[in-house]
This record gives sequence, C-alpha cells and structure tokens, in this order.
Amino acid sequence: MGGLGLPGHPGAQFTHWEKERLPLHCASARHLTHLLIYVDEAETGLISSRPKFQEMMQDSGAKEKPFDVIIVWKFSRFSRDKSDNAVYKSRLHRRGI
Repeated sequence: MGGLGLPGHPGAQFTHWEKERLPLHCASARHLTHLLIYVDEAETGLISSRPKFQEMMQDSGAKEKPFDVIIVWKFSRFSRDKSDNAVYKSRLHRRGI
C-alpha cells in the first residue's frame, strides 16, 4: 500500500481536483499502467462500510487479483479507526497487496 506524502506541506488543504490527480501522478511516476479507482465521495474514513471501500476489499480477495498496489492520497482516508486500519492492512498484506 502506498501513501502520498508531500514534504513541506504538513496539513496542507488540497482541492478535490488535486486529491484525484495526486494518486494518478504517483501511479504514473511508478509506471503503473492498469488502474482501478475506488472513490467514496463525501464518506468519512471512520466508516468501514463505505461501498467502494468494501468493493475494493472484496476485489483484493479474488483468485486473480485485479491489483497489487493501493495508492491513497492521505492515509487517514483509508481508515481513521486504528483497529479497522490494522485489520484491513493485515488482510491486504496477507493477499500480497
């Protein structure tokens, strides 16, 4: 799982456009060519039942994984609950993601 850190910009506020473009720029810089995008608009990182998040987790368990890297624009957008975060990251790690 990759996160996007911007040195020199702690707590910076990003526009909606920047939040979408930063992970794509990160993927391009790493020459990742097959992209699947999961976005839960206006959903909090506190709720692990976000539809697109759950779809991503379900897809990660497929026999033929559709992806092997997850890029988030900010780690707190993955999950704000520490125990949920640990569970989901562990699950992804076991699946080779």
